[in-house]
Amino acid sequence: MDIRKVQQITSDLGVLRKEIALLIVIAFLWIFCQILAYYWISTLFFIGGFLAFGFLLVVLIIPIYQIIRLIIERKNLKKIRTIKVCFWCMIFCLTYFVPVSSIIEKADWYILYPKRMEIVEKVQNKRIKMPAVCEIGVKVITQTSVHPLPSVTTHTACSCTPTSPSRRAISRKQATAW
Repeated sequence: MDIRKVQQITSDLGVLRKEIALLIVIAFLWIFCQILAYYWISTLFFIGGFLAFGFLLVVLIIPIYQIIRLIIERKNLKKIRTIKVCFWCMIFCLTYFVPVSSIIEKADWYILYPKRMEIVEKVQNKRIKMPAVCEIGVKVITQTSVHPLPSVTTHTACSCTPTSPSRRAISRKQATAW
């Protein structure tokens, strides 16, 4: 085998490793952006919607660009190009079709379950005073099975909703009488 071919193969492997490492970094950045969007951007009201739309638009444009490059380079196709197309199409599908927020919510619940139960115990033992928002509607968390996610049942003194201020104005006596 010619020395130039050996050098070409080793340089191709080096480029392939660098490109795959870059795709792995991008995957971790995507996961970080999803977690950031779940915890902080959703609290920004309409700005969060614009940011989510922009993120989706970027994640849509990049696979289209990669597919166009794949079609252009179809006669001299390299393995890294097909890996990039598959990667970006997967990122787009995960962003658009899969409810990532529910996956993050389940992971958050599993991770912070002991801390939540500790707070519930403190509230039930009256070591922590419940905020005024929670005085009307008290959530009773009960463990119904071996599954670590508890079932949450809400008992309220009235059927008040946050949008109905007339029902929110219930006296303390009525709330405790129930």
